[in-house]
Amino acid sequence: MYNALFFFDFLFNRIVPNLYISNAGLGTEAEKVEKLSPLLLFSYSIPVSFLIYTNKIITASLGKIPYRKYFWEKVQSKRNPRQKEMTVCNYNTKTDMYTIKEKSVCINTDLYIERYHNPQKFIQFCKECKMYNSCWSCPPFDFETKAYLLKYTSIWIIGTQIFPSQFERSFATKEELILYEQNLLTKVRGQLDPLLLTLENKYPESRACFAGTCHFCTPSKCKRNKNLPCIYPQKIRPSLEALGFDIEHTTSDLLGIELLWSKNNILPEYYTLVSAFLTNNKIKKLI
Repeated sequence: MYNALFFFDFLFNRIVPNLYISNAGLGTEAEKVEKLSPLLLFSYSIPVSFLIYTNKIITASLGKIPYRKYFWEKVQSKRNPRQKEMTVCNYNTKTDMYTIKEKSVCINTDLYIERYHNPQKFIQFCKECKMYNSCWSCPPFDFETKAYLLKYTSIWIIGTQIFPSQFERSFATKEELILYEQNLLTKVRGQLDPLLLTLENKYPESRACFAGTCHFCTPSKCKRNKNLPCIYPQKIRPSLEALGFDIEHTTSDLLGIELLWSKNNILPEYYTLVSAFLTNNKIKKLI
């Protein structure tokens, strides 16, 4: 009896989820359910076997099987003996659509400014963007950026790598690719930004920097276009690039991540979102 229960438990909790993940992206949801139905019928018994034919239930129960892995290490920078130990964290999560890998590093704010802050150079790129002077999270600001940053003693740099599904690599047109990219990055930002705001509440004397421009309003509806105050002043946050930081060298030097871009309507291996968390708290792990 116990051996039979152990077998059913192993079959349902180990084999079935793995088969579902391995079939991710192959055929429709109905086809994937059909492939699994014999196993589920056998292991989940007749009284509840009808659930496997309910597409939404299967998708909800097996469609997203996240795995999370944390590991920590202390690394001492060899570039500057004045730099304190940096806390490095890796965090992975996976869905059928994409895999996310997050890596974060905490260093002194003044040291980060010394190495990577070059507002005179990067403001020129902002001026070429349509969001310049059209969104309250973008330049020009009504505050001095260095003073804004130095209110906090340390800064967490958070690199979020997004690996698209291997079954969604190329697109027929550039427009389709751009639409896919926008939807993908907006979806991840929709999870990442609220998390950073939650961390602000958890750690007083802290301030987040989002990975890009504001997503609370569409560009055409931002009140800055009418010279009116922001309608989300408690939520809006600038990005590191808007504050004048070198994102390319930030990711390569501190996170060991190379920025990649799509080419010839083909997705890169991964996309990278770079956000930050300024704080006066001593935090051992952030995410």
